[in-house]
This record gives sequence, C-alpha cells and structure tokens, in this order.
Amino acid sequence: MTTRRARRRRGARPRGAAAAVAAALVAVAALGAPRPLAAEDAPPTPPPPAKPDPRPDPTPDPRPAPAPDARPDPKPIAPRDDGPARVTRRDLALALRAFEYAWRDAPPTDAETRRAVAALVSRATMAFFLGAGANAVDGLNEATWRVVDTQSPFQRPWTAGYAALARTRVRLPAVSVLPDEPWTRMRFVEARLVALAPLPQPWPVVRATGFWTLPPRCGGNNRGCGTVAEALVWDGRPATLSSRALNPGSSERCEGLRALTVILTEGEEPFGVGVWGETCVVHGDPSPRIAAAKARLAAVPASVAAPPGLRPTLARFVTRMERALRDEVDEVLVDVPDELRRLEEGVAALEAAARAGTAARLDRAALAGDHHRVTAGGRPYRVWVPPAAPDRPPGPLPLVIALHGMGGTEDMFFEAYGAGEALRQAQTRGVVLAAPDDVDTAAEVVDDLRTLLPIDPDRVYGVGHSMGAGALLRAAVRQPDLFAALAPIAGGWMSVASPTWSVLTATPVLAVTAEQDFGRAITERTARAAKAAGVPVDLRVLADLDHLLVVGEALPGIFAFFDGKARPRPPR
Repeated sequence: MTTRRARRRRGARPRGAAAAVAAALVAVAALGAPRPLAAEDAPPTPPPPAKPDPRPDPTPDPRPAPAPDARPDPKPIAPRDDGPARVTRRDLALALRAFEYAWRDAPPTDAETRRAVAALVSRATMAFFLGAGANAVDGLNEATWRVVDTQSPFQRPWTAGYAALARTRVRLPAVSVLPDEPWTRMRFVEARLVALAPLPQPWPVVRATGFWTLPPRCGGNNRGCGTVAEALVWDGRPATLSSRALNPGSSERCEGLRALTVILTEGEEPFGVGVWGETCVVHGDPSPRIAAAKARLAAVPASVAAPPGLRPTLARFVTRMERALRDEVDEVLVDVPDELRRLEEGVAALEAAARAGTAARLDRAALAGDHHRVTAGGRPYRVWVPPAAPDRPPGPLPLVIALHGMGGTEDMFFEAYGAGEALRQAQTRGVVLAAPDDVDTAAEVVDDLRTLLPIDPDRVYGVGHSMGAGALLRAAVRQPDLFAALAPIAGGWMSVASPTWSVLTATPVLAVTAEQDFGRAITERTARAAKAAGVPVDLRVLADLDHLLVVGEALPGIFAFFDGKARPRPPR
C-alpha cells in the first residue's frame, strides 16, 4: 500500500479532478460478460465481521420538513446479502468494462507496453475458459492498472489505490423503486460496499463519496443526476452507503439505468477509484403496470395475425422485468422503463389489430433503439434499429449480424469488444446491428428482422469473433446468398479442406487476427484455404494485440470494409 507521504513525493492529485478521473477510468455499465465454463469459484476467505458503526446519522436535510400528510419513504429494494463475497459474472463484466474503457480512452502507444497488456488480457481470457473467474478478474485488473499507469503523470498517483481496490464492488439492487410523488425530501438508494477478496492490511482511513451518471450504454456522461448524500468512513469491511438517486428539486425524473462511481480519499488526498455499481431507477412501483400488460397480452386471441416474433418478445419483456424486480439479475441490467414502454406499445398493437380484424404491425418509431428480441423459434437476440432521420435517405436498411465468441452472449458486441465499438459504428452509419445469443441462428435472426423492417437483402453483412467466426463461415457456406461480405475475427473453419469454399467466390472476406492471438494459426490457415478456392480474402494481422483486444481494434476497419458492398445480383 502506498503511503500518503510517498504519494506526496510522487505528486498528489488535485482534489477538484476526482470526478473527471473517476468518469474516465470507470464509466461503467452492464455488459455481456463471457459465460463461465465451470462451476462458480469458491468464495475467498471472508473479511472480519463488521463492527457497529459509530458514526452519527447523516447530516440532516436543510430543507423544510414534508407536510404531515406526505407519504413516508418506502424502504428501497435492498441488495441481496451475498454472505461471503464471491466472483460472479457481474464482477467479470465490470472488470472487463473497466479495462476496455481505460484502453479505449488512453491506449498505450509504445509497442512494448501494448504487448505486455495484451499478454495480461490473454492470460485472463485463458483463466476464464478454464472456469477460474477470480484469476480472470485479477488478470483484467492488472491489465487495467498497466494501462492507467502509462497515462500522464497527472494520473499516476492513483494507480496504487486503484490496484488495491480493484476487487471491490458496490452491490446495488437491480431496480431502485422510488416514490412516484412530488419531491419533498431526499430519496436514497442503499448500496452495499463489499470486497471480493481480503484487502491489504493495515487499511487506511478512507472516506467514500461518489456521483451518479448515465452508463456508457445510454450515452454516458459526467452530468449526473445527483451526488452521494453522505460520505462513508470505510475500513474495508462490508458497509452500507446511502446515496441520492436524483438531484432534489430537479424536475428531471432520471428514470432508467444509472451508474454510481465511488471516489475514495485518504484525509484530503485522492486515494483511488475502484468501486462502482449500477441500478435501474424507476419512480413508483411498476409491478401493477407490468401485471396489467401481461393480462392484456394473454387476453389477445391467438388468431390475431402478428409478426412471428412479436408475442415471444413481449413475453420475454415481462419475464425480464419481473426477474429484475426480484433482484434476479445477471451481468446485463434491465432498463425497466424502456422495456415496459415497448411491452405496452406491442400489446396495444395486438389489441388494435384484434378490434380491426387486421394484422398487427409495429412502426419504425416503436422498433427504433437498442433492445432485446426473440425470434418465432424462441431464439433471443439483441438489436439496434436506427431511428428515422432527415439526413438518411428512406428505403431499405443495411444489416450487420454479429456473432460472439465462446462463453459470450448477445450483449458482447453491444457492451464489450472495444466497449461497444460495433454499436457506435452502427449508430454512426445508420445500420441495423443484430447479435444472436446462439451463434448458429444468424439466418433465423435475419428472417425475423425482415418481417419487421425493410432490410436490404443485398446489404446483409456478417462479423464473428472466435467461435462466432467459425459459425459465420458455416452460415455463409450453407446460404451463399445470405451475406454481401464477411469478417471473421480471431477464428475460422477448423476443417479447411472442405470443397464448399467455392460457393463464396463472389463474397468479399476480411479475415483479421492478432500477433499474440492464440488462435492465429486457425485464422491464417482458413484464409489461405479460402483464397486457394477463389474466395476474395484480405488477411490482416494486427500488431501488439491478443485474442480479445483485437476485436475492438478491428471493428472500425471492418465496418469501413462493409461500406458500399452489395451482394451481386444474378444476370437476367
């Protein structure tokens, strides 16, 4: 542990920059972390039992007390008491997101450091494949510290504190239900500050404060919606931090996903930032609206014609929101206000069709944005649909199908892989982006979207990572007319002797791998075999990267490769 005196010698960080650095380092949101392949890691040795909190009550609210007839604040939905902390998928997701944002915002420029960081990420990836979640988190955190330490000297005093706290998290309820009434006093959300592993001893006297922001997946910013209402004196043992969910007196409701970043100070000096959490803030209990929409959905006759995946999608919205309200959440938080709006709009469309005796339809506005869907066959996927815009010509929409690697989910290309680089590229270009959970259902997802949107059949593109790269090539060989261009990353066809490569001779392929990719040989062997069969293949090997880092780095070039390419039409 770096002492205060040593940190002074290195140069103390100005206190006023704490919020800016916290946002830059750990602007965290939920992401689709890889699924573990083995049983959950055994919990580490639990910290000592918490002592009674000797602190006085928080500073009273200086505003006038509420009127006597005002309803009291209901007790917020409390976070689960996990007992001894253990590494979960959520912890893996947060560690990966913290690393990816550090790399995206200030990537190392010298080759030696980039190779060293890539080696750490590769080690973490292998630990994940072996089911060693704690080792995977440690590897990602070490990579994050290495990236942070290569940034300007202005940030380096934070490195030691950040490293010490990297296995510490804020456990927040999946959904924070606040009273749906005019603001009369502060509204608080309880956050549980816990360590995933024993912290260095002796632990310094630390005060925890923080602020709320929009998570990156929602266009994260540093504007926030309030600050932490109390500073917690934290000794490293589990503790409860009460925080303002919103800015009192503001007319902004700030519903939806929110990220809480906690800043730690020792005395008056910045100590580190490594604790964060997220919740979905809603005003008023949404359960009655969810139950009412669920009942209305069940009452619509099955004979009412509708897009094939509409009913399963609406049913999935119900299930996801009900689980979130029970605090049953994995690595991806549910945006309850958004999914409830989509549920009610979909049910209203079915009811209107039933009254008119026509087929139910959802217009472009109802489909726009980022959300989860289900195909008619029950296959989950996530999709971004660009909203209609004056600067974009009307007409058929291009579509990119993105297939994740082993252990991933449909959220990887939206939340991870360059901190959501694929989503940013799709938003910039006005392209539909869809990522199936099951990588072998690409064609089914394309068919589902064609029932909803004017997808251009000549501008459907495919990108896949690792296992998803192999699935992408299999889908293309099975249906040669499905994709206009392909981009397998860090993966390929395990059996390259197949004669079916000849069906792709009209399909441009950009194959990407990395110098330190442990699967590099598969990608290169696949590219050589396809090229020998007449497939137009461009192979790129990116320097100083590994099996995971290569994805985010490759995606801007891949989307540029897709631009303007169209599947050739057969001669008439």
